[in-house]
Amino acid sequence: MPTARRLIGLIGILCLLCPAPAFASLPYWTEYFIPDQHDVWETQPVYTPVVAMTGKGKEGQPAFSEPNDLFISHNDQVYVADTGNNRIVILNPDGDFARQIAPEDGEGKLSKPEGVFVTGDGTVYVADTGNQRIAVFDNEGSFLKEYRKPVMELLPDSYFFVPRKIVVDTRGTLYIVSAGSYQGIVRMNANGDFTGFFGANRSTITFTQWMQRQILSAEQLARVTAVRPGESSNITPVSDGFLLTANSGVNSGQIKKLNAGGVDMLKNRSFQNLDQLVDVAMDANGFMYAVYRHSDGAINIYDPQGQALFRFGGISTDSERLGLFSFPTSIALNSRQELWVADSKLNIVQIFERTEFGDSVLRAMDLYDKGYYTDGQSHWEQAIALNEMLDAGYRGLGKAALKEGDYDEALTYFKQGTDPEGYSDAFWEVRLDWIQKNLLQAIAIIAMIWAASAFSLRRQATKQWWKRITERPQIQTYVQEWGDFRYLLLHPYEGFYRLKERRISMVTLMTIMLGVILLTIGRTYWTGFSFDPTPLELRDPIWPILIVLGGWLTWAVANYLVSTVKDGEGRFREVMQASTFAFVPYITFMPIYLVLTNVIVLEERVVADSLLTVMWMWIAMLMLVMTQVIHNFDFMEAIRNSAVTLLTIGVIWIMLTILTALGYNVYNFVYEFSREVIQYG
Repeated sequence: MPTARRLIGLIGILCLLCPAPAFASLPYWTEYFIPDQHDVWETQPVYTPVVAMTGKGKEGQPAFSEPNDLFISHNDQVYVADTGNNRIVILNPDGDFARQIAPEDGEGKLSKPEGVFVTGDGTVYVADTGNQRIAVFDNEGSFLKEYRKPVMELLPDSYFFVPRKIVVDTRGTLYIVSAGSYQGIVRMNANGDFTGFFGANRSTITFTQWMQRQILSAEQLARVTAVRPGESSNITPVSDGFLLTANSGVNSGQIKKLNAGGVDMLKNRSFQNLDQLVDVAMDANGFMYAVYRHSDGAINIYDPQGQALFRFGGISTDSERLGLFSFPTSIALNSRQELWVADSKLNIVQIFERTEFGDSVLRAMDLYDKGYYTDGQSHWEQAIALNEMLDAGYRGLGKAALKEGDYDEALTYFKQGTDPEGYSDAFWEVRLDWIQKNLLQAIAIIAMIWAASAFSLRRQATKQWWKRITERPQIQTYVQEWGDFRYLLLHPYEGFYRLKERRISMVTLMTIMLGVILLTIGRTYWTGFSFDPTPLELRDPIWPILIVLGGWLTWAVANYLVSTVKDGEGRFREVMQASTFAFVPYITFMPIYLVLTNVIVLEERVVADSLLTVMWMWIAMLMLVMTQVIHNFDFMEAIRNSAVTLLTIGVIWIMLTILTALGYNVYNFVYEFSREVIQYG
């Protein structure tokens, strides 16, 4: 017993000395988007929730009621559009209540404000939604003026002006998100004159709608609901003079970075899982933070080009836990890189702070994006020390090693980071260095080997030795068959005529197919990293082998069946052996392709890709010629027969898929039934 107590005590002390990670108690996962792989991995948090602010003041001011918008000024004061309380709440940088703008009467009285913006001199612009206007206050909260719907011919009377969000640029131009405005963002000058719609989205139609346009008459189309573009749900100013817009109901361009002319600098990029995008913010380095309502997460972080980096948070409707949201409405970022997120259903504003890991990796990514690879090396090393599975870290270290001229180390890092482009750049330098040092020696060795081979082949003793081997009847058969195999490559018609009505030995046919299998395995494992960055442990040759062998077998069966119906002369044995011989381009070109992928770089891959394309086209041509020759068809009959053969192959594969699924279901039923009989019988 004393021993057991001492052991328990020792375990307790160790637990105190080595506490569990803080993120273990978080109610959400943080996921890292793997570059170029369309996949995510769980990682430690980049942001963690600190506190939830309720908006209550010390003098009895009420808690938030439907906070709908946030704005953080240059001095980190936070302005909250508290819709349900008809006010604008100002919080200090720590989140404590400072003051409010809430006139109880007069021209400044607010009604359901949903947006707020503050200029550099402290002037407050409020999207006073309930009053259908923009209300302007000075830095003390005194009402100055208002902007109503402009009365101009450019803005039709039927247009409803219901401001929800507001941004003002340095020239005093107002950019207003109006509810239901599919035409775009309303732009007004400082005098309140309408100067046009800004940053409108494109309308997209479904296949059904496209078919309606092709079939229905003009009168019928007039009764169909018009296809309207998606709306902008939010707008955010960026330090470099651009405007970020969050757009809903669109398949691409969910986040736009608009210049003064309304041109999207993100080029209408498509963002996944942002169909319910709410708001977006940008830090001083150009990284974007989007808040959205989706079960997979609630906040995404993107690099300045729009590449997804991380996602975290979550939506919860049955509990109130710090870090989760119910109905997020706005996101903002302060100078300390803290994220502030408003939730109109929970009636709170949550604050998230960067973790040590998040700070290291985002600083490193910023330096990487700007091309300061060596400056970011220490940050990458720190991030990798915290997470060894971070692909981006190894890519960053690879770039640093490449810039410093350590090409071998760069190759290692790029391989760890699954970066074929970086690996190709480093390999270029390694190859160039090898050529400069070893080219003459390599040429001399090749010349010596060629001379020795030529001399050996010309010797009388060698010729006699070869003659003795090939004089054996069985060997003569194999030599002739392999000679026909090589001949077929450049003389398809004559080559297939040689095979017609002949019985090729099983050894030759099996050797050819064994060569095809080995080369398929070789393509799986020996393709150069620049052409296939998949880690070796994740590569599996089984499926490629099944595709090649399955395609070959179903082609032979389908071709024979179809040709028999079409009065073709070929026997099944002739079709099988001719289809086997049609793999001669595969046997010839695949080794060359594998060598090329290991000695050329991505800038030269057109050579390898062209070789592969020629190989498959050559095989297809041989299959067509085989159909014509073996079955004694004319050219057009061969084409029609080949087309029907391909259709038949599709039917065969569909039937095999259905039978496999049915077989699995029967097996599963029998297995479960037998388990129940054994368990309860």
